[in-house]
This record gives sequence, C-alpha cells and structure tokens, in this order.
Amino acid sequence: MKKLFFLLIWIGIISPILGQNDPKIDSLEKLLPQAKTGIERLEILEELFLLHPSTPKREQYYRQAQQNFEEQKDDIAEAHLDFMKVKLAFDEKKYTPELAELANRVLAIYQKEKEEDKYIVRALSLIADMYKLNNQIKLAVEYNLKAIQKTEKSTTIPQKEKQEMMGFLYIKLANKTSLLKDPKSIKYSTKGVRMLENTVSSERLVGIYGNHSIALRRANQYDSALVYAQKIYSILKNTGNNDKKAQLAYMIATIYIEMNKIDLAIKYAEESLTYFEENTKSEVKMSMSFYLLGKLYQQQKNNIKAIFYLEETIQIANKYNLLEMLHNAYIKLSEVYKAQNNTDKAYIYLSKAFIYGDSVNTKRREKETKELVQKYETEKKEQQIKELEQQKIISDLENQNKIASLQAKISVLGLILLAPISLLIGGGWYVNRRRLTLKLEAEQKERAKQMSELKAIRSQMNPHFIFNALNSIQDFIMLSEKENAQHYLGKFATLMRGFLESSSKETISLDKELTLLESYIELEGLRLGEEFNYEVIFDEKIDEEELEDIEVPPLLIQPYLENAFKHGLLHKTGSKKLTLAFDKIEKDKLHFLQLKITDNGVGREKTMEINARKAKTHQSFATQATTERLELMKNQSLSNKSIEVQINDLKDEHQNAKGTEVVILIPIDNH
Repeated sequence: MKKLFFLLIWIGIISPILGQNDPKIDSLEKLLPQAKTGIERLEILEELFLLHPSTPKREQYYRQAQQNFEEQKDDIAEAHLDFMKVKLAFDEKKYTPELAELANRVLAIYQKEKEEDKYIVRALSLIADMYKLNNQIKLAVEYNLKAIQKTEKSTTIPQKEKQEMMGFLYIKLANKTSLLKDPKSIKYSTKGVRMLENTVSSERLVGIYGNHSIALRRANQYDSALVYAQKIYSILKNTGNNDKKAQLAYMIATIYIEMNKIDLAIKYAEESLTYFEENTKSEVKMSMSFYLLGKLYQQQKNNIKAIFYLEETIQIANKYNLLEMLHNAYIKLSEVYKAQNNTDKAYIYLSKAFIYGDSVNTKRREKETKELVQKYETEKKEQQIKELEQQKIISDLENQNKIASLQAKISVLGLILLAPISLLIGGGWYVNRRRLTLKLEAEQKERAKQMSELKAIRSQMNPHFIFNALNSIQDFIMLSEKENAQHYLGKFATLMRGFLESSSKETISLDKELTLLESYIELEGLRLGEEFNYEVIFDEKIDEEELEDIEVPPLLIQPYLENAFKHGLLHKTGSKKLTLAFDKIEKDKLHFLQLKITDNGVGREKTMEINARKAKTHQSFATQATTERLELMKNQSLSNKSIEVQINDLKDEHQNAKGTEVVILIPIDNH
C-alpha cells in the first residue's frame, strides 16, 4: 500500500508544471499558420504536443495532427501520428502489445526513411518507456541506452538541445536501473541533474529533482533524497499550486518515516492535509494523508487521534470505493482497538478488513492474470515471427541450391561443346560437385529442422513451468495464505520475464542463468517452508567477473532443480537442503563448467515407490523434454556434443538413500 501511495504522489509531483505562457509554446503556436507543407505542420504540432503538460491540450494537438494527416498521407507522416498516439497512451499508463508493436514500427520507419536523429531518439525513448510500463525493465534499459548512444553520436542535433536530451535520458535511465537495484542508477541520475540544472527552467527542475530523489530513495540514501525533495519544496512554495505542495509534503513525510523521525513525519503529513483540504477535488489524495496520520499516531500510541484519522480515511474510501484503502484502514483500526483491549470492536473491524481484502486480492489476481496473458500473447507472436523467419531460411537455401544446380548444368553443357575429353573431366567434376551440393542441402535442411524442433521444445517448457507454478499459487489461495500467494505471484512474474527473455536465445551468460535459477529456487523453497535452505558454491578457479563471460544453454539446468524439489525434497521430512556447486575441470583435453546439483531428499528409488502408489506411471515432462533437447543440441555444434549429464544416487554407510546428485558438464572455451 505504501508503494502505491508513493507512486501516486510522485506521478503528481514529477509531471511537468509548465504553463501556457511557456515562450517555446507561444513561438510554435505563431509559427504553425506559417508552415508551407503538411509535414512541417505535423512536426510543429508534435513539438507542441511534447511541450504542453496538459493532457486535454495534447489530445487537441493530436486531433489537429490527424486532420493534417489527411493532407499528407505518407509513411513519415503516419509515423509521427502513431508516435503521438502511443505517447498519449503512455501518459495514461496504458500498455498493450499492439501499442508496443506500433512504437517499434515508428522507429523502423524513421530509420528506413533516414529521419532526423532527434525523432529516432524520441522513438527509442518511447519504446523504452513502454517496456518499463509492461515491467520489462531490462529491455527498457536496453532501449534507453540506445537512445543515449544515438544522441551522443548525432551530428545534426544542436549542442544545447543535445545536452538537454541527454540529461533527460540519463534521468530516465536512472529511474529504470533503480528498479533493478543497479548501483549505477545514482551515477546516471547525478549526471542527468548536472546536465540540466543550469539549462532548464525552475518549473522543469521539479520533475528532474523528483526523479533524482526517487533514485536516491530506492538506494536507501534518505538524507540525500530529502535534500532534493526540499529543493522542490523551495521551488513550489511561491506558487499557488497547493495540490502539488500537498503531495510533496506527503512525500517528505514518508521519507522521514524511513528515517524513523516520526515527529517530523507527522508535521509534514499534517501540512499535506492542510493543503489538500484547500482543494475539494483532492479528496482521494486527502484520504492518503488521513491514513498516514492514523498510522503515525498509532505508532505514538495516541489512540484517540489514530481512531479519528482512520475513521476519516474510511469515510472517503467508502465514498470512492477505494477497496485497498478500506482494507488497510480497517486493519489499523482493529489493531488500535486491540491495544485498548476492546476485543469486540477489534474483531468487528478485522472482519471488515478480511471482506475488503478478498475483494482487493480478487482484483489484483485479475489484473496479474491479464498481464500474464498479455505476456503470453507477446511471446506467442514472437515465436510465430521466428518460425516464419526459419521457413524463409529454408526456402532461401532451396532457391540457392536450385541456382547452383542450374549453374552446374550450364557448365556441363559448355564442356560438352568443347571436347569429349573435357566431358570426361567435367563430368567427374560435376558429379562430385552435385554430390557435395546435395549433401550440403540435406545437412542444412536437417539443421533447420532440428532448430525448429529445439525451439518447439523450449516453447513447451515455459508452459510446463507456468502450469506447476500456478498450481502452487492456487494451493496458497485455497489455504487462505494470501500473503504467501501474493509474494509467490510477484516472484513468479519476475521469473517469467527472465525466462521469456532468455528462452529464445541459444546461450546466455552464467551470471544471468544463475539469477534465474536462484529466483526459481526461492519460489519452490516457499512451498517447503522454513525447513528448506540452499547454497550456491563457486570453486576458487571461477572468478566472479568471469560469470558474465561463461555462456550456457538457457533452461538446461532448471528441470533438474525441478526434479530435486518435486521428487526428492517434497517427500522428505525434517531439514531439506539443496546445493549448487560450480567448478571448472579439464577432461579429455577439453575445458568444462561442472555443476553439481545435490539434494538430501528421499532418493530416486523412494520417489518411484511413491509415484507407483499414486498411479503415476508417466515420465516427468521436464526430464523427457530435457533429454530430447540435449540430443538435438548435440547435433547443432561440436561444442554441444561434449555436454554430459550424469545422475548419481547418494547412499550412507548403511546403503540407505540420502539424496541425489546431478552432475552437468558444459564445454567452455573449446574453440
């Protein structure tokens, strides 16, 4: 709930507060009637669209651009129009795969038509923003960096404009990388602030300082975050924008809470309430201040004030059907009355909290399910595109072989005309050439077929994991373990993003693979409870920086971890442990990355007995798919032929099962 409040507050504060009196807007408004061509008018309208902070005014410029498009129908004009359409959707925090695809199409047209650099940079930045909106943060960072690189290399963007563009791009990059807990986010943010601090108006500094403060807060640098929040406060204090003052005061209060300075937090929370009360349209935001004050006074054990502010919260939340607010306020009221030993009221309010909590979780699950469906549809489209590309490769190979065959026939005809002896020599050459051509054609077709089959198995493995994970989430929900269900679903969404990004690649870095594996282990570990623990061990021969350079096939290791959980640890009572031990070894003059996956589960024999009792006679899909995938991979390259997997049953001195060990050898640096 705190994150939601914080997000709402910052959306209000960091949005531009430029007014209609901005000289750039006035200048462009005067220039618009003088434009001689449709494309000139469209470009001016786009500049006005980007400069104006008001959504209704932006929509007006967009409608004018649509009318102008009727006069100037071409790809460039359509791209400018589509850019504004996607930007409007982004401003309203709307994302669909179609909008993301449209943003990419805008970029493709700009690049194809060699449009000005500034438009290409804008398109790259918009794509980054759309990916961020869809929680595809790594892709968002990738496109943000592309926008920065394009701006740096540009020779057509004027220096002053380039510095301003770079500054805002670094601020955006910092905001995205801070979500990944990347320590470089502060460096990016500081660089952006320095580029812009002395070049833009004080009004625009509100957004710049706001984003910088966000990055600092996410890095737990609360003192520095507070400094920039106070700078915003200094800019706003002489304006009549009480709504923004209220939101900023609320934000400062939340920073003081992080610093455990409750008295100062109360001071700014009350100040935010005073500003909000002056604007009757801010009742929803006002309820946030009421709720915050209720929590703060509860911490100070001032129950009378806590009850007053929480009841005010509930009154507004009921009016606007704010389910999550109601849930949290009733929880707090229950806690306050419990502290007063008023068990009757404590029970009543706790019961109401559960009612609204169920509604909140239902809506949240619906939203998260919708997001998962959108991601699945996006992945499905990408898979279809790749399959079409694969078919095109096969078709191109067939055409090339037909041309080669025709050229060979022409050569033979020439030889026949030259001399009988040439025919004997040339005939031998042709037969040999034809044999090699047919062999090459067969190998290429077989390789293409194997690649398609390999991708098909990968596309099956993702739904397989989804099925198992969603079953786990369902278990939590059915057992009314709502917090575990929510936590599990959040981690699942993060892991799925990683799987979707890596599953289409031939190899990924060990560093990225390990991040996915640890997330997966944590997810499965939640189901095993506190009795489960795991460790990842690296031999001293493996340098931490080297992890980024070692390439491994994605989704190769995860199924063996899945078997350890599903068939070994799940059936064990008492302490449950999983160990991943990485090492580098040499075997038959080849270098390998060795991974030992060890669990102290019930062992394979016991698992087969359990499965037999449960009438489980089918082979694990993960094991079957991995076996098939290994066979296909070994036919793809000489390096892959050396991949080895060995499964060992572990026994104690009495020959009793004490777990399972999987040894995976992946060749490295054998080129």
